[in-house]
Amino acid sequence: EEPSPICEREAEVVLGIIDKWTCCTKEVCGCDMTLCETAIPTCTNSQKLVVGHSPLSCCPQYQCECDPLKCPSISTLECREDQFMIQVQQEEPCCFSPLCVCESCTEPIPLCTDGEFLTVDLNTTHFCCPQYYCVCDPHLCPAPLLNCAEDMKLVKENVSGQCCPPWHCECSCENLVMPTCEVKKMMCAYFKKYQY
Repeated sequence: EEPSPICEREAEVVLGIIDKWTCCTKEVCGCDMTLCETAIPTCTNSQKLVVGHSPLSCCPQYQCECDPLKCPSISTLECREDQFMIQVQQEEPCCFSPLCVCESCTEPIPLCTDGEFLTVDLNTTHFCCPQYYCVCDPHLCPAPLLNCAEDMKLVKENVSGQCCPPWHCECSCENLVMPTCEVKKMMCAYFKKYQY
């Protein structure tokens, strides 16, 4: 008598069958589907149920796989020059939709100097990287720290491209008092004496 076979696959049992040629009972390994777990996963609208088989099991393997044909059709986006397109997952796990996203800005925001304030070009606010620039406002310039002498005046230097130019002191001849000299009579007599 042959020994009973060892059944190793999941849900596999020893079955006794009758050999029609010899009329003898023979033991073989066979699948007992009642031992399989019957839980079938619930697939989403964008998935389809796929049944597979494993060499290590008698039971069917149920799996949800993406079915792109079940995803809603989405029109192609036209991205701007400063954008690029990516695919973003929708509510359905298998469906993706295009989305335009901004590229990283390479131009740094300018650093304004004394007397300047930062503003943005309103024609570029809809872009990913708006254009910023500095505007000069002389009222924002600090007061000059120089104290000039009485016969000098404070003068602002005009430097091209500089919002708050430097100051310096210059001679002021407008308020200069010219000294008046008086010729003494005694000296005049002295000159007359030695004139002859």
